[in-house]
Order: sequence, then C-alpha cells, then structure tokens
Amino acid sequence: MKITSFIFCLLCCLSCLSAQDGNPFEISSRKEIKKDSISTDIDTIQMKSSASNGNPFQIHRSTETKPSTPRKEKKENVFDIKRTHPIVDTSKKAEKKVIKKWKIQEDRNELFIVMMGVLLLFSIIITLFRVELQKIFKACLSNNMARSLAEVKAENFFVASRIWYIFFFFMATLFTYQLSNHFGWIPKGIEFWTWISILFIGISLLFISKNIVIRLVGVIFPLRKQSEEYFLTSMFFSIVIGVGLLPINLLLAFGLSGMKNTVIIISLILLILFYIYKYFRGLLIASSVVIQNKFHFFIYICAVETAPTIILLKLFLDYIDA
Repeated sequence: MKITSFIFCLLCCLSCLSAQDGNPFEISSRKEIKKDSISTDIDTIQMKSSASNGNPFQIHRSTETKPSTPRKEKKENVFDIKRTHPIVDTSKKAEKKVIKKWKIQEDRNELFIVMMGVLLLFSIIITLFRVELQKIFKACLSNNMARSLAEVKAENFFVASRIWYIFFFFMATLFTYQLSNHFGWIPKGIEFWTWISILFIGISLLFISKNIVIRLVGVIFPLRKQSEEYFLTSMFFSIVIGVGLLPINLLLAFGLSGMKNTVIIISLILLILFYIYKYFRGLLIASSVVIQNKFHFFIYICAVETAPTIILLKLFLDYIDA
C-alpha cells in the first residue's frame, strides 16, 4: 500500500514538471512582449516621418473636428453713421478728430470772452438805467404806459432805450450764432469773429430798416402818432426779449450738451408767443386804421414784417449752400 501511494505521487510530480516549459520565475517572456510593443511604436513613428516630407520631429495633431459653436449674429444698428455715410479715408481719422476737438475748444474760449464782455456790459447798463428798464417792462404789459412813454420826450429815457436796444442786437446775435453752431449752419472755413460780425450786421440792418419804414409810413400818411407809438412798442418788446435771451445764451454756451435741445425748443416757443402778443398790441394801436384800410394793413404786414425776414433767410441759406 505504501509503495502504490509513493508511485502515484511520483507520477503526479513528473506530469507537473512536463507541463511547465522551463523556469517559472524566468521573465524573458515579459521582455519579449515589451520589445514587441516598442517595435510597433517605432514602426508607426517611422511611417509618419516617411509620410511627412518635412521635419521628422513634427507633431501631428489629430484631425478630429470639434463641433462648431453657433456664432451670435450681430444686429445692424440702423442709426450707425458709418454704415449710411462711410468714411473714405480712414488713415486721417484720428487727425480729423484732434482738429475738430481743438476747433470746438477754440470757439468756446472765444465765446467765453464774448459772454464775459456781455455780462460786464449788462451790469453797467442795469446800474445806470434800472428805472428806465422797469418802465419798459411795464409798457410791454400796459398799453396806457406805452402811450404815456411815447408822449414823454425825456432825453434820459431816449438815451437809455436806445442803449438797451443795442444790447438786444448783441443778445440776438449770440442766440443766432449758437443756433447756427448747434445745427451746423456755419460755413466751412469761416472764423468766429467774422461770423459774429456778419450776424450782428444782418440783424441790425433788419430791425433798423423796419423801423425806418415805420417812420416813413407815419410821415407819408397821416399816421405820425400811431407810427411813433408802434415804433416804441416794437422797441420795448425787443428790449425785453434781449434781457430774456441773456440766461438762454448762458445755458446754451456753458450748459450741458444734453439740455441744449430742450432749451432751444422752449426759447423758440416763448419767442413765437411773445411776437404774437406784440402783433396783437400793434393791432390795438392801429385798430382804427386797420378797420378802415384792411388791404393797406395787409400790404404793410407782407412788405415790412414778413418780406425782409424771408429775404434775409433766403440769402443766408444760399450763402451756406455756396
């Protein structure tokens, strides 16, 4: 029994030794596997380097395309001035901006000097002729006050009213200049003082010519009293407008740019309403003449009040277009 069990164990050991090829602790098989993997990597690198005619060390990126993200479409700005009025020469864009900036700054400095001079003139006139200005304001509100001032021939009041009338010319000139500067009506290449002088001469000629025509009408026709009263009423209203234009000119010259449109609209509305009231007062002065001679009054309105303004406006627009 012992012999048979010994023989059985010996056969089992021999079968196990025959099944194993060599040393079980030998790592040569692992080295062969590693060599095979390295050789395959070298072969792929050589194939890539042979395929590329350039640098063998060039890194080949994967050609997989990434999913493209949808771009946001830009909305067109309807109010874009570059799209409606494209700039032809973009190389001088910065230079033009610098020139424009210095031009505006130069005009503001000159306008500042003019406004300071006007304020100094106003302080002198208001100190010397404050009482006469109060009477002029009352005459604009009361027809009886205007008639009493027309009958009084005081030399002091005569001088004061003419000085205040000249002050109105200055204020109307500055207001017209700032309107033309705001809306871009100033011709190119014209200097500040030249444009101010043109406006002052034009406004002065407009009102002086109207006053001369009113005096001539009073001399030619038997309307001397009515013409004198209407002339003084027109001058009083102009003086009040000149004083009212002083704060408006200050706001337009030194106020915020966002409020200029509002100031211009409000001032134009007030001027229109004031002139309507002025013409209503003129109708009250010449009521008897208007009732008897309606056609002649209509000719006067067209020839004296409307035609000079339209002619000067037409000449002004033609000058700008030229």
